[in-house]
Amino acid sequence: MQKFSEIDEQKGFEQLLRGIYVGIRNPRTHESYNDKKEECNAIILFVNYLLHVINEARSFFILDDFKKRVFDPLFVEKSEYAELLVSEIPHDELVNTAISILQHREHGDATKLEYFFDAIFNKAETDQQQLIMKVFSNELKKATSVSEIIGLIRFIKPKLWELQDDDCKLRIENRIIESVREGYYKDGSCQKGGLGTWGNSLGQYFKLKNDLADALIERLSPNWYTQNYVGQFYLSYLDSIVEGDYRN
Repeated sequence: MQKFSEIDEQKGFEQLLRGIYVGIRNPRTHESYNDKKEECNAIILFVNYLLHVINEARSFFILDDFKKRVFDPLFVEKSEYAELLVSEIPHDELVNTAISILQHREHGDATKLEYFFDAIFNKAETDQQQLIMKVFSNELKKATSVSEIIGLIRFIKPKLWELQDDDCKLRIENRIIESVREGYYKDGSCQKGGLGTWGNSLGQYFKLKNDLADALIERLSPNWYTQNYVGQFYLSYLDSIVEGDYRN
């Protein structure tokens, strides 16, 4: 949101630009003027100043044009490419850009958007990360289907999970844990518990981490295929999830 001072400044420069056309350019277009050297230099310096201000203005960042590049089918699935794109976003436009891309995510490829949001969170400062995560929370509070939930949590850096609203965390974590309790991996594919697989890197930051640990330990008992589920998706993360008394 713009400050009043920024709005006043924009209005002022708009009037100055209009004044150049009306008071300086137009008379010299329609009549013969013999400006003195001092007057010419003053006009040149003034126009040069205005050009400098315009070139530095954030209005040169056009969100709609930028979004087309993020949703571009030729978006390169590399961190370097995403970081180059994000580097073009002015600091005070970072949050608005992230929110707009998130709210129109259906226009892009989810895998490519993962690179984009990773670059966004890397560039964002703490207060900006909090604002962006607030929007993620609001979206997740409305999400009901597995595809909707996965379509949001896949963009969240694990360490930022703690910035979610508590009610949102409990709701989504509980859904993930319920999915883990159904986990079943057979013939090289996850046949049950797909949503639960997304709790591996997030799990260490869960409010319900102990419940997740319980669910994983329970899956080690029934049969080979439930054990395979844990081994396939959680083996590298068990040390950060199963802690304390669970190790005894």
